[in-house]
Amino acid sequence: MAITRRKFIQQSAVFSAGMLALGCSSLSALSKKQRALYREIEKSIEGKVAIDASTLDTYGMDYSRAFYRKPLVVVFPKNTEDIAKVLEIANQRKVSVKARGEGHSFYGQALNQDGILICTKTESEQIKLNESGLSLPAGITWLEVENFLNAKNLSFPLLPGFLELSVGGTLVHSGVSRGSINMAHQIDHIKSAEILTAEGQLLTCSSEENQDIFKNTFATLGSLGVVTRVKFEQPPPLKESCYFTIACSSWEDYVEKLGYFMQVFNDKIDYIIGRNLSEIEVGIDIDSRDEVRGSEFDHIRGKFKGSDFSFSGDFKKSMHRQYANAIEAYPIFLSMKKLWNHYLLDYDGFAKFIKYCFENKYKFSLKGKIKPDLTTFLINHPKKSLFPFSPAYHFSTNQMLVCMGVFYNIEEDDLAAQQEAREKMIELKDLCVELNGRPYLYGYHGLTEEDKMKIYGNDFEELKRLKKLHDPNGILNNTFI
Repeated sequence: MAITRRKFIQQSAVFSAGMLALGCSSLSALSKKQRALYREIEKSIEGKVAIDASTLDTYGMDYSRAFYRKPLVVVFPKNTEDIAKVLEIANQRKVSVKARGEGHSFYGQALNQDGILICTKTESEQIKLNESGLSLPAGITWLEVENFLNAKNLSFPLLPGFLELSVGGTLVHSGVSRGSINMAHQIDHIKSAEILTAEGQLLTCSSEENQDIFKNTFATLGSLGVVTRVKFEQPPPLKESCYFTIACSSWEDYVEKLGYFMQVFNDKIDYIIGRNLSEIEVGIDIDSRDEVRGSEFDHIRGKFKGSDFSFSGDFKKSMHRQYANAIEAYPIFLSMKKLWNHYLLDYDGFAKFIKYCFENKYKFSLKGKIKPDLTTFLINHPKKSLFPFSPAYHFSTNQMLVCMGVFYNIEEDDLAAQQEAREKMIELKDLCVELNGRPYLYGYHGLTEEDKMKIYGNDFEELKRLKKLHDPNGILNNTFI
């Protein structure tokens, strides 16, 4: 079986930790604080602790490679009890802790300068599926989830395009995908969750139990706890997907066509994604190909002069393979600086956002030194979200929204382009806030305290109060607050 670059790094880190534990590497080069912390954690947990330079450097960066924040130690827990023990030690020593899934964040959310970094993937946790629902360990990836379900002819209904993201990592920022046109965000479908508080207490949380922690951990980057397990309804059967592509002649045409889908056809399709103002892909899940020809979906294709139908038996994984293959074919991508984020807006805000970008010469393209990529999802939220920091929370219910993703990929040694991209991302954040939208917190957002108060208002003040109550030493996941 092929080993991915990420798995190689993780296994190397665990090996290095084991060598240190056996005394094969000297601790003398470390600070007194680091040595003491390492020794206490190492003797207290079943998992491994890494303090070798290679591991600390690797985990000092996230997927963006735009920041470097070196932790004191990196912990690879064996089970939930290990994570709880690390939190207990961190409280005693007043050392900060960050939980890290697959590290696919873009503003240092999964980094922890001079603190403890806990990798949430554990050895002992398994996927559980029974009549009561689907229970997932937070540290596994959506690819692992989909492989497990597909073997049972099932499929998780709302998945990101790239599946090697951790379950917990997507949920603590809300979880959005092309399927959001009918299903809103992933967090809106959580039945319950097991969450470790900052003091190491494991709680079962839901809309009815420990509601404050439930509501204010998801979509806040885990401000009130470490998510260890989440439960959803039983997933639906795996279906074949049918899709076509619509060409767009201009940014105005792109906006107009997406607006039409928002107003008229949103309940007739299962997913939609726009790319770089030039094309819109539209799809449905089907039981049989015979049901497509002459259907309402076929009528939509004809109305917009769409391409001929394409079909996929495992569309979600095939999309993931496209991303993975593109990365493999372009090795320099992994070393590039990546400044990415999504912005959620209503239709009017979306139109103004695109117009501003066009007038200010944001030429969206897959190629070019400083040109960003752009993707667009539609998001329907038929009921008020329970989660006050959900990007869709403050919008009217039954209102179709537009999620804009802007992605800059800059070569590592091009410092001028990196600075320009940072300035552009802050500019777009300011524009999003001005248009009464919400940026997603996983990305390069640059939110100031003033921005947070404007966007979240009293909910932000309440979160700060709850943070002091449940994390009195202020040690855990201090990215958003």
